[in-house]
Amino acid sequence: MRWRKPGPMPSSFCGVPMVVDHQTNRGAGFNSWVISADVHWPEPQGKPTSRPICARRAKREPRSMDNRPWWITALQWTLWVVVMSIVMGWLGRSRFRARPASQANRLVHPPGTLIIGLLCFAVFAGLAIVSNVIPNKTTTWWTTSVFVGFAILSAPMVTAFFLEEYEVSEEGIAGRSFTGVRKYLRWSDLRAARYVAPMKWFRLETQSGTVARISVMLIGLPEFARWLLQRAPHGAIDAGTLAVLQDTAVGNPPSVWT
Repeated sequence: MRWRKPGPMPSSFCGVPMVVDHQTNRGAGFNSWVISADVHWPEPQGKPTSRPICARRAKREPRSMDNRPWWITALQWTLWVVVMSIVMGWLGRSRFRARPASQANRLVHPPGTLIIGLLCFAVFAGLAIVSNVIPNKTTTWWTTSVFVGFAILSAPMVTAFFLEEYEVSEEGIAGRSFTGVRKYLRWSDLRAARYVAPMKWFRLETQSGTVARISVMLIGLPEFARWLLQRAPHGAIDAGTLAVLQDTAVGNPPSVWT
């Protein structure tokens, strides 16, 4: 090997000690010292290895998602869809439970709303805590954010069960939203009534701009639909919403899942 000044001759290479026999010569035509060294490596001890002693290959930790077979991921998503279909189907059926005649005009949430809200909040909040308390290589800031986000999104279901309720009559609809805001809308003042399928609610807006959103998860939707069809001004209900309200009035409200 050749070594140029400045700098002392190393006594080890890649952490392995070596013995150096060197001589110094004045380099012709160069203003520097040239050192010719003969390096004697120590005899290897123990089991020989085929890898070079200075090979520093970074060991990349395998990610669990990369090592799993594709069918495991597919099975997990399939199970999730099946479970959610069963849960939301049960929640949808709970809207049809029998009620006393005195409560026929009241729109309230079924107990299933509270159960699912508490369950989702507990599951996702627990996952966010456990994933950060117990050492886990898959835990990142965004996985924690996703768990916390779903826990926050499930909180309105809990508050809706205790706060959201409406009462319909031949004059209009009065009640309180899931945020606790009280509203009163007269049927004759309606400017637009529209069913918003992605959000699963009926959106009512008056001439003055007051807006009420009636969730499809509420009990009592058939009575609400009948009053709205009878009392809403002509042209306030669009064609698509009209078909949905007609089905709801005869006991077939929109699905809470699809």
